Amino acid sequence: MKDKLKDFVTENRMDFDIYKEDYGALWDKIESGLDTNKKRRRFGLSTTYFKVAASVVLVLCIGFLYLKLKYSSTGFDQEVRLEQISSELAEADLYYGSLINEKIQLIQASKEDIDPDIFNDLNLLDEAYNELKEDLKDNADNEEVVSAMIQNYRIKLKLLETILEEIKENEEEKKNEQINI
Repeated sequence: MKDKLKDFVTENRMDFDIYKEDYGALWDKIESGLDTNKKRRRFGLSTTYFKVAASVVLVLCIGFLYLKLKYSSTGFDQEVRLEQISSELAEADLYYGSLINEKIQLIQASKEDIDPDIFNDLNLLDEAYNELKEDLKDNADNEEVVSAMIQNYRIKLKLLETILEEIKENEEEKKNEQINI
């Protein structure tokens, strides 16, 4: 199959060439419209204004970064670092956090159905812990807040241990049932 458009253009070539232009004269008109000696500005403002504005923005950015680094290292940042408050609290956080994570992994690894309310209770304990952490920022009665945080960890750990004991008892009952059958 031949291309119909190509055939049409080839057949009617003479009809398309009715206008003859002198390309040399057209180019001369274009060149005469160009003024090669005239300098044109790209922007309405001079480049010195742009240089000044860029340097002001640079100084502001450097100042902002300096202040951010200065205050974040002294504890004025949003997140409280437990190491800054008490090394003992940081150690307790690490200790209880690892125990709790270990217990949660054991619970998740078991094939027992766990009541979803228990996980809601764990989430409430997490929310309470985060509130205590926010209270710690205010430095109001640090000892009381720290002991409340540790108590929160103990409650959470006790809850997880109770869940694991129940899972273990259920597994033993299932084994005994299978042995008796």
